[in-house]
Amino acid sequence: MSVHLAADNAGYFHAGKVSDRPEDHQQIKPEFLPAYAPDLNLTGRF
Repeated sequence: MSVHLAADNAGYFHAGKVSDRPEDHQQIKPEFLPAYAPDLNLTGRF
């Protein structure tokens, strides 16, 4: 079983302690959101 962690592109998510996961936590897979995607912003359509 794998866990997908949705994260934005903040610097602390790319830090060494977070991006270099230990062997016993390899089932956690970070999924990074796009850096800039105005077409996905639903509030901008109103």
